[in-house]
Amino acid sequence: MKDGNEDRNATIDSDRNDTRQQCLDDFDNLTRGLTLEQAYAKIGGFTYFHYWASSLFVWGFTTGGLFFFALSMLEKTPRYLCFNDDGTTYECQADKTFCKDQSIKYKIDWDNDSSLHNWVETLDLTCESSAKIGLIGSIYFVGWAVAAIFLPRLSDLFGRKWVYFYSMLFHGLVYLGLILSHNLNLTIVLMGFFGFCSLGRASVGYLYMQELTPIKQQTIIGTILSITGGLVTVFIALYFLYVSKHWEGFQIFGCATNFLIVVSIPFLPESPKYLISKNRYEDARDSLKVIAYFNRHSGEVNFKFDTEVHNELFNSKIDLNYSVDASIASPGKLTQDSHERVKFVQSSILSSNAGCNQLQGQSVIDDKLQPHIHKGELVKEEQQLNGSLKDLIKIRRHMINLLIMVIIWIASSFSYYLINFQLKYIKGDFFVNTITASLTEVPAYILSGILYEKLGIRIVLVSCFIISLVGGIFLLIFSNNTNVIPVFILLARFGVSATFNICYLANATIFPTIFAGTAFGICNVFAKMATIISPMLAEVDAPVPMTVFCIVSGVATVLSLFIQTAPKKLQIHQRLYKGKITVNQKIVKQKIECHSNCS
Repeated sequence: MKDGNEDRNATIDSDRNDTRQQCLDDFDNLTRGLTLEQAYAKIGGFTYFHYWASSLFVWGFTTGGLFFFALSMLEKTPRYLCFNDDGTTYECQADKTFCKDQSIKYKIDWDNDSSLHNWVETLDLTCESSAKIGLIGSIYFVGWAVAAIFLPRLSDLFGRKWVYFYSMLFHGLVYLGLILSHNLNLTIVLMGFFGFCSLGRASVGYLYMQELTPIKQQTIIGTILSITGGLVTVFIALYFLYVSKHWEGFQIFGCATNFLIVVSIPFLPESPKYLISKNRYEDARDSLKVIAYFNRHSGEVNFKFDTEVHNELFNSKIDLNYSVDASIASPGKLTQDSHERVKFVQSSILSSNAGCNQLQGQSVIDDKLQPHIHKGELVKEEQQLNGSLKDLIKIRRHMINLLIMVIIWIASSFSYYLINFQLKYIKGDFFVNTITASLTEVPAYILSGILYEKLGIRIVLVSCFIISLVGGIFLLIFSNNTNVIPVFILLARFGVSATFNICYLANATIFPTIFAGTAFGICNVFAKMATIISPMLAEVDAPVPMTVFCIVSGVATVLSLFIQTAPKKLQIHQRLYKGKITVNQKIVKQKIECHSNCS
């Protein structure tokens, strides 16, 4: 009998030792995985690769702007001088004089700064209808909206890299066609394809860039991109003022740099964040090896990712009431061994034992495990996602965010271009006004980026929409005071430019990677459809345009308050447990080992 009891006690001790060891092994597995941010830091952080890649993406984003934002100057009519019968001249408008009466002779005043060698000559727009000329810009947005249905979704299914590559390749080819075209109808068709490719260049490219950038630098790089895009119009105006009145040179430069970017893209790795979201961990490590090579990092890239470790523990059905989170596992299906391990860990750390009285009453388990419990909540959430369109409504938080972001994108895009069309009411020199209005965007991008980093998406969006709303209201109130109209237009433009920057920054972060591109696409479809209306609305008599502007901005202001950035528990964890994981890891291990020595 005594031998039987000894054998049974030996078996219990052996089981307890096995359980203790399993606890430590599970704990080691849990803390061994690296987040993508930690992986970036391990291979050099934000350094040589990101300097090159960020520059590539920023200029890739800008190439389309070099052409599209030049449209107002490409379509700008020169200063016409009509001849009187006595040979003297007077300034005249084409549609009211020689286009109606071909007997009237005229010439172009090339000494005037606003007279440019542009599409008016190349495409013979002199007597063309304003509706057909306006179609050049409108068809661009149509192409963009159509592409938003397909390209972002393809980037979610097949990856960012090659969707971006082919978008930039065809973007360059269409760009070249637009430079060579001397036919208005052909140019209109090409502009539709240009808009289609621009969606991949801008939206997919932006998403790709942000996923390759460490979180700490994402807002900075995103803001630099917006600033560069905003300064494009300034560069174009300065080119026509001081370099040449001929439009081809500047556009050839833009097209050439487009193709330089195309040949550079194959050297970029696929987005590690995208690959991790697809559970393609080996491919993600291969991408990080490319980044490590550029960063001159000589160490091995053989670590595991935190999501990978959580998935392994989940798949092995380990009860992580003390490690990952029992909520991930199916309730009621925990193994007996799991319960024993939990019971052992709790009792060994929280109980008073001979020689280990210092452990009594200390609940270190919670401090140690809370970060992983919250991480487990996100893992559980993302494990429900498979990249299908149903994912957008499966989780209530994402569905709400998507609906709100659609409205915010509509408000930002529609209002931005509507305000641009209102610039024609500003009196003075055309180029000076253009440069001044464009420079207004720079502080808007900088300030919105800083506040987004410090205060979060809700407060910044509400503040920026309020600024644009105030500008719109003042434009309604003082619509007859031509002296203050420019000030209020610039105020409204400041606000909508800031919201545009936040739209890009937020869209790349608040949605899970597995369908971030799809969310980008859905928002862009509705945004560009609304933007198509803005040039037509701008031609409606006052106060209709600015009334609609104020209504749209007001609705967006209210909806911005309801954006949900992350589960509340995770936000609490980020505030309370940031930087404490390593300390708690040592505490838990010491206390478990202390119990082992004291038993």
